[in-house]
Amino acid sequence: MKLKATDQIHISAVSSDTLKPGTEFDVSDAMGEELLNKRPDAVAFVSASEQEPPEQEKDAVQTAHPTKDAGSAPENKAVPAAPVNKAKAGAPAAKAKPKG
Repeated sequence: MKLKATDQIHISAVSSDTLKPGTEFDVSDAMGEELLNKRPDAVAFVSASEQEPPEQEKDAVQTAHPTKDAGSAPENKAVPAAPVNKAKAGAPAAKAKPKG
């Protein structure tokens, strides 16, 4: 069932954010009936004639999130490794001479 928020409302099963007026969302038929009965001031049923065809929705999503062509993306270059310590692990470390 497709519903439309007519007032600001939070429905955690739909979105973690608050739904703003005019936002359309899909819910199960049972949940839709429950929302319409409990909060008729905050949600409204969207009839089939008011719904956009899927092709138009797809175009709207593409314009909202344009894809980048491969040339515009920055290259992910590997960071060079740290220089290798030339001291051998088994060699004794140089000790400071005692003052005296």
